[in-house]
Amino acid sequence: MLLLVYPLASAWVIERFGVRIAALALTAIVAPAFALAGQRVAAAFGTRAPASIGPLLLTLAAAVTGDRLFLMLVPAAVYLVLFELFRASLHGPMSMIELGARFMEPYAPEFISSYCRKLTMMWCGFFVANAVVVAVLAIFAPPEWWKAYTGWMIYVILAALSVVEFLVRKWWFRYYFYGTPFDRLWSTLFPADATPEGRRSAAYIERTREELRRQGLSR
Repeated sequence: MLLLVYPLASAWVIERFGVRIAALALTAIVAPAFALAGQRVAAAFGTRAPASIGPLLLTLAAAVTGDRLFLMLVPAAVYLVLFELFRASLHGPMSMIELGARFMEPYAPEFISSYCRKLTMMWCGFFVANAVVVAVLAIFAPPEWWKAYTGWMIYVILAALSVVEFLVRKWWFRYYFYGTPFDRLWSTLFPADATPEGRRSAAYIERTREELRRQGLSR
């Protein structure tokens, strides 16, 4: 929410109520949210996320000084919190991407772990790079550049990354479980039996379907 809504919402609040009011309102949101995030990171991965204090310190600094720059740096601090969260997960048995994948797809096989770990590392790099870009724009560039990058440009970047990752994942695993029109097209272009990963996916799908049939389920 902070990354995708904050840039536009903060501008609206600042224009109408000023920097200090906006900072106090954001502090009321940030403080409990990141305190809870820190606890969950510690519980899940056995480590604290020191970066989680960053957004709170920035909103408090903005409330005290009335300087809008501190509020413009909040998205950079949030990216560092996300980096810390994803990095911490790499030290546990299951990476952050794998946790998400298994939440969305309980039938996901064990052999996705390596791919999910690499993807988690990629997102770590993305979060750090974005934190640097946002900070540089906030400090050195015209406000319009910061607003554009943290606004519509980040939507475009995230959408592009999601599409590319989906296609790479589909090409790598060749996972055709549901038989959708896209699966049929993709399996024609990239047959599962052409690669070791594809054959492993196909074998896993067949075993899973057989297990579901024995359980009286259909999938």
